[in-house]
Order: sequence, then structure tokens, then C-alpha cells
Amino acid sequence: MTSKMRAEHSRLMMIALSVIGIIDSIYLTVDSFAKISPFCPAEGVIDCVKVTQSIYSHPYGIPVALLGLLWFTAMLGLGVLRLSFAPYLMLPLWLAGIIMVGYLIYVEAFLLHAICLYCTLAHTCTALMIIPIVRLTFSEE
Repeated sequence: MTSKMRAEHSRLMMIALSVIGIIDSIYLTVDSFAKISPFCPAEGVIDCVKVTQSIYSHPYGIPVALLGLLWFTAMLGLGVLRLSFAPYLMLPLWLAGIIMVGYLIYVEAFLLHAICLYCTLAHTCTALMIIPIVRLTFSEE
């Protein structure tokens, strides 16, 4: 596989993960503003309502899902626009995102004792995004 093809595959992976994250974040943001519960089990450890309606999901009154939506949109833009400096923005933005994900997982696991499946999808997309970002940032082109 040539380096151009590898870069294109990495870009497509980043776009796909961003789009999944955007769709997931839109759903959670709409639920947050509409004050409705997400369609998710609410028993035992899996309890999206407990997570999405907790005080931790709205720091300073801003839904975390909205922050995720903005983050995934920025990452999509960097993946699509092909700006020469985009790969150098991706890694710092990813680091900020993964630090936030780490905090949110800590809150779910140790403070709320509940897991939100939609949040886990966004966390997974964020974590997996390191693969295309490293390939694009450190490619030979």
C-alpha cells in the first residue's frame, strides 16, 4: 500500500469515527436540551439516565454532549479539509478529548456507578481516533 493510499484510508477512518461521534452527540444533545431520557436500559450498571442527567453532565450549565458535538465536528473538519497544518492540530485536540474521556469514564465508574451506552460509543470513537491521527501526523508526506 502506498503512503498516499494509507493516508487516504486514515482520513476516511477519521471521517467515519467523527460522523459516528457527531450522530451520537446530536442525539445526546437533543435529549439534554429537550429534557427527555435517552432510549437506554435504566437498570443496574447500565443507566444512561443517571449519567446524562447527573450534575457531571452539565458543567457550568453546558451539556457535555454539546462539547462532544463541537469536538467531533472540529475533528471532522480537520479530516475533510486537508489543510497542510491539520495533522498538527489533530494530536493536541485528540489529547484534550481523551483527557476529557478519561475524566468522564472516572465519573461514570467511581462517582455515579453507572455506564451510559451512548457515552461509551463516543468514548470509543475518541479513543480509536488516535490510529488515523498518528498515521496522518507522522506520515512521510
